[in-house]
Amino acid sequence: MEKYIEIFNKLWEHSENEVVEFKKAETNFDIDELGKYFSALSNEANLRDHEFAWIVFGVWDKKHQIIGTTFKDGEVALNRLKQDMSQHTTDNLIFRDIVPLDIEGKRVLLFQIPASPRNIVMHWKGVAYGRDGESLKPLNQAKQDTIRQQPPIPDWTAQLVPNATINDLDELAVATAKVMFKKVRSSSIPAEEIDAWSTEEFLANSMMMREGKLTRAAILLLGKPLSIQKIHPAVAQITWTWEDEEGIVQDYEHFTIPFILTVDKVLRQRIVFVEGPSTLYYGNGGSFIPGTIENALEHKGPQFHYRNDCLCRGMVNFNMIDTVGRGIKKIYTEQRNRFFPMPDYEIDNEHRTVGVTIYGKMIDEKYTNLLKANNSLSLKECLWLDAVQKHHPITKEAAKHLHEKGLIEGRAPHYTISLKVAKMTKQIGHYTKENGLAENSIQKLLLQLAHNAGSMGFKRQDVYEGLQHVFPSSLTQDEKLRKIGRLLGIMAKDGLISKPSTGKKWNITEKGEAELGA
Repeated sequence: MEKYIEIFNKLWEHSENEVVEFKKAETNFDIDELGKYFSALSNEANLRDHEFAWIVFGVWDKKHQIIGTTFKDGEVALNRLKQDMSQHTTDNLIFRDIVPLDIEGKRVLLFQIPASPRNIVMHWKGVAYGRDGESLKPLNQAKQDTIRQQPPIPDWTAQLVPNATINDLDELAVATAKVMFKKVRSSSIPAEEIDAWSTEEFLANSMMMREGKLTRAAILLLGKPLSIQKIHPAVAQITWTWEDEEGIVQDYEHFTIPFILTVDKVLRQRIVFVEGPSTLYYGNGGSFIPGTIENALEHKGPQFHYRNDCLCRGMVNFNMIDTVGRGIKKIYTEQRNRFFPMPDYEIDNEHRTVGVTIYGKMIDEKYTNLLKANNSLSLKECLWLDAVQKHHPITKEAAKHLHEKGLIEGRAPHYTISLKVAKMTKQIGHYTKENGLAENSIQKLLLQLAHNAGSMGFKRQDVYEGLQHVFPSSLTQDEKLRKIGRLLGIMAKDGLISKPSTGKKWNITEKGEAELGA
């Protein structure tokens, strides 16, 4: 937090510029306008070679005053904002962080905007925006061309290793690669021709050697363990960990090159593989190229670009991976067919990390029963319903779709399976617990509590302690207390309970006693 306060002070000291925007936004701010600023500032940061741009809410720049803001108060509201806005930005990128700060005793929001990725213009709802002084305008074509024509980031794995020779390669790894290469290219190159190649010719044809020099990809896939020193300081290691049901590490092992002999998939950074009694977790550095899981499931065919193209091509040539884009969709389909929960992806494109947890057993019976009872669900619908049953957030579009199909009920962020689904999967008890009792039933219970309290009266906290179980189980304590407060107000307005203007406790009225006895 101190880091962000220091950032705010520097931004405030130098006032507004092309990559900083200050707004009063005391209580609210138009989301469409915020999206336009996101696009404009992201593009400006790219053009000015800044890593980030910033928007600050709760300040009055013209008078240089801190006024505070109540915009999207609370972590849930801010996370929902990020999720909703990501549906309309290029590659679903959004604020790297939104940080509430206490400045002079007032709440200030600091939005951290990543620069648009290299060669990519940031759009909001299909339009690219830019800054023109204090105004927002569509980004002119010259600036868009400047971004699109930026030279690409060199492929790290394609770079040559000048001091590496064939003696740095593992003989078994090379032999294995050759067998796999023949299998992959069996329809285009006769095996006899491949067998006649020298090692240098094989490495050149498999793109592991260029201009008589080995590539870094060759060291990663085929190199002897000691040859890792030739590409220092790169980290080329996979860590396998075994955890028990309580998450305590029971065993571990590290794997290094040649990766063709140890793994079937690898990137440049460290890969973590954690095995538990019912889950597998994979994590590695790097951004998720499709942007979102929905994009990956919808996309037909391979990706158009890869972060380390030379390494990817080598792995394809050696039958270690495919590039037809079927892997992610396949694993989701397999989980659905086994009636297991969908994989959980942790995608952070700004921090460039990706992780996935794959479940090996049922963790929520209602979801399993739903899959068994309804074979017509699409893969995307399964993904959304899986998020609902795990109490993960879903987009407005997803919620609208599931509502229209009668699969879920409730309001954001507390969606639950619908009564129709509960009946279909024989989960009426669970449905009632998730949704709570009807309001008139809760009023009856509250009147009974008020009657029991008698002349002593009762407080809102007494209602919470006695009736918290009748509210939807997904609500937090604060949300239940707010519902109780609203209900007390309704009942007081109806004359069922009352509270003296100077008192702190509620009492049941004669009308309330009559209602209870009716």
